Amino acid sequence: MSLFSIFTRTIKICFYYSYKDEKLRKKLDTQLTSLKQQNTVKIYWKCQSVTGRNSKHENYRYLNKSNVIVLLVSPDFMDSDDGWEIGRRAMKLYNTGKALVIPVKLRQIDHWEATPFRDLQPLPINGEPVDNRRFWINQNEAFVNIAQGIREEIEKLEQEQRQRQFTIAEQAAIFAPINSLISNQFFQRIIRSPNISTRSVPIAVGVLAVTALAFYNFSAKNPAESFFNQGEQKSEKSYSQQNQAKNFFNQGKKKSGNGQYLGAVKDYNQAIQIDPNYTDAYIGRGDAHYFLKDYEAAIEDYTQVIRLVPDLADAYMIRAIARCELRDKQGAIKDNREAATLYAKQGATAKHNKALKRLKCIEAVSHAPPIQLNKQYSSLLN
Repeated sequence: MSLFSIFTRTIKICFYYSYKDEKLRKKLDTQLTSLKQQNTVKIYWKCQSVTGRNSKHENYRYLNKSNVIVLLVSPDFMDSDDGWEIGRRAMKLYNTGKALVIPVKLRQIDHWEATPFRDLQPLPINGEPVDNRRFWINQNEAFVNIAQGIREEIEKLEQEQRQRQFTIAEQAAIFAPINSLISNQFFQRIIRSPNISTRSVPIAVGVLAVTALAFYNFSAKNPAESFFNQGEQKSEKSYSQQNQAKNFFNQGKKKSGNGQYLGAVKDYNQAIQIDPNYTDAYIGRGDAHYFLKDYEAAIEDYTQVIRLVPDLADAYMIRAIARCELRDKQGAIKDNREAATLYAKQGATAKHNKALKRLKCIEAVSHAPPIQLNKQYSSLLN
């Protein structure tokens, strides 16, 4: 077996939930098919506060070996013996860069701001809990949104992993001579010699490996010079930048919630400057621009969101509403139709019907009428 196979890595995702949320957990599980089919992803479910099942010790053990920790938050989860402690320990791992933490709002809880994970952006993407039937007329839409959000985070982690690993050619360049030497008949005869102790063999192989790595790292002729160290440094830098972007995003979200839209825009700008593909930051900035009545800037942000997530129906609908403010009838009609089509495909019946009604209103007048943006419907982050 080639030595470079030791660098392969599986992403472990651990979901924590209360046994009282078992029905909701099963509905989410059915939406994770694409993740479960990936060989590089392992999913674990941990139900706390059930006597005789998944003791606290086991739950904490899985926390420490998980790359991604998903917390299915509900009143029962937070009221359980170890729910709060799991959240606290998960955030400690997150703050030290050892794991990604994703809170999911299954059911509304009182005083979210007091939880250990209050500074993280929860799923679904709009922050509305799954059990809010006034918002999620079709509950399945909420679980699709959650599954998509988790999958996007996994894809980011996989990309970081690829940056950390050697390419096959570079690995082969370093380890092929060692593999060749180990398999060499002359070498085999030496290590099988009665004069060579068994304990000396792994030591000799280790010395060869270290020597080979040192040679290839310091040789000016080696095309993969210091590749491993550079990859680790780049990965650490990438993770640090990701955290910085999230911090700016959370600051912007908080300011936007308090009506401080100018300050929110500045924070979202910082997040986007660090991560130009930060979809949530574009959404937040688009909402802030809308409430600042800078409709052209809002349309640009929603356009960027659509480029990043082409099937996000809400983005088309919000852009249509912004176009209405600019009396862009044709643009509003086009976006409304696209939103209605996507809502229908995604099973969002209530939103589909609402989009059709709005479309008729726009088509019936000579100029697109301004429409008051409803935060419950529009702001995907609040």
